[in-house]
Amino acid sequence: AIRGILLALIAFAVAPYVAVFFNTPAAKLILQVIAISVLLQGFTNIGVVYFQKELEFHKQFVYRFSGTLANVSVAISAAFLLRSVWALVFGLLAGNFVQMVVSYLIHPYRPHLRFNREQFKELFSFGRWILGGAIIGFLATQGDDVFLGKMLGATALGFYQMAFRFSNLMATEITHVTSQVTFPAYSKLQDNIPKLREGFLRTVDVITSFTLPITAGIIILAPDFVRLFLGGKWMPMVPTLRILSISGLIRSIAATGGPLFLAVGRPNMDFWMNVARIGVMAIAVYPLTKMFGMNGTAMTVVLGISATIPTWWYVSSHIIKSNYREFFKVLLPSLAGTGIMSLFILITMRALGQAGFLEFTFFILIAVIVYLAFLVFLWRRFHYGPIGSLKILKKSL
Repeated sequence: AIRGILLALIAFAVAPYVAVFFNTPAAKLILQVIAISVLLQGFTNIGVVYFQKELEFHKQFVYRFSGTLANVSVAISAAFLLRSVWALVFGLLAGNFVQMVVSYLIHPYRPHLRFNREQFKELFSFGRWILGGAIIGFLATQGDDVFLGKMLGATALGFYQMAFRFSNLMATEITHVTSQVTFPAYSKLQDNIPKLREGFLRTVDVITSFTLPITAGIIILAPDFVRLFLGGKWMPMVPTLRILSISGLIRSIAATGGPLFLAVGRPNMDFWMNVARIGVMAIAVYPLTKMFGMNGTAMTVVLGISATIPTWWYVSSHIIKSNYREFFKVLLPSLAGTGIMSLFILITMRALGQAGFLEFTFFILIAVIVYLAFLVFLWRRFHYGPIGSLKILKKSL
């Protein structure tokens, strides 16, 4: 609650300066109202952490979905009435308010003010790394937007943000859901290294089985997707979309380390990964953006997230006592399946020519069928690949 109050006050205070920085005076009041949402988040019932700890994901779903439903309902209704950006603001506030209320309705814990010095020291020694990682992570994920918006203007920022949204959507959602499931599971297995190793490697297997083909599909089909679903005026974002899809892939792999590091009591590793990321970005963002525009900013993001991989690899392999052969064995089925899928898409595209909606749907269908057929073949013939990992993870969780 104290953190929520402080963040809300900071957001309220810096709003005028943000508006001046981006030369958008209307943003001042919008940001100050949005600060209320941070305040509401701070007063959410802390008891909801038990949903994740005890793997009560049905309650977690109700808690999360209630806020999402309120957000969407209010935003859409307000959009019809107001026809302005305030619809999104009111939707955000409604979602956070409803989520706060629901947190007290579905969990009996009732927080109250009490200060315990020993508990504070224990929690802070662990939580300072999470707080530091969140701050550094915020700079890493938002710094490129701030720099590009200031250097290239609002139009380029609009292209860039749309490209980032589409290229990282699946990686973000998969990573978010996976981290919620794996963190409590790893915590229970932290003293059983063989089981922990199996769980981590199979998690990497499942995640890459989704993100690798999605990334390849974005790279190959980006021009047709943008032309058909967004329109010709959005075509300048295609190269940026392709570059950022690579960052989404790498981020989804690197993010598997976070829950593992937390579970074994090493949250500082995630912090240092983000420090390396933002350090590389700080060095590269100006020259690359100057030379290549928003594509250069996208390259900076790829370089930054790539800088986290050495730490991810070294620390995770040390924790689970694994080696590069086991990691490669995990990645091989998805790599092979993605390669075969990509080949079929390219052959089909060459045969059919420029795609309309029907052809584009056919490309997607071909990709899914070929990729899944390959994985099913691997599983039935050799009992090897992501299908087996998915079954085992589903059973164990």
